[in-house]
Amino acid sequence: MSTKISQTRYMVLGSAVILAVLIAGCTAGPSGAPATPAGTTIATPAPISTAVPQTTLATTPAPISTTVPPTTQAITPVATVNQTPTPGQTVTISIRNLSLNPNNITIPVGTTVTWTNFDISPHQISSSPTSTEGPGKIFLSQVLEKNDTYSFTFNTTGSYQYFAVDYPPMLGTIIVKG
Repeated sequence: MSTKISQTRYMVLGSAVILAVLIAGCTAGPSGAPATPAGTTIATPAPISTAVPQTTLATTPAPISTTVPPTTQAITPVATVNQTPTPGQTVTISIRNLSLNPNNITIPVGTTVTWTNFDISPHQISSSPTSTEGPGKIFLSQVLEKNDTYSFTFNTTGSYQYFAVDYPPMLGTIIVKG
């Protein structure tokens, strides 16, 4: 048993010596470098600079162009709270992502409101919270599939709540002024 321990120690010691020689050989420089003939001078290379060149940033930013190129496509206006349509005009309300846009508008008497369903699920627009007869029942659309529209002209002043039937959070208000 002591012979095995001695052999193991010699193997470990031998491996350590070989490793030390290899490491020393790698860090000592080239071992087989040719001898320099007498009287020859060797030029020492200039040290390499590791400094990072400094750049100066301008204190004034470059101007940003605000020119918008003209568009060739027609832009369809969407009614918002700030727009004031004229009587006889049509205002569009989009049904998209289970929401009404815009959901609250103010219009003059004689304005037509058109709802367009862009959702994949069908919707029905009503002035009553249900599609059956109920309080405030003034208009009720057919079931609007994707891309279907429904229009209603408001000829009487007042405040009208409207609903997407079966989707309680989808409600809005149309205020009609004289």
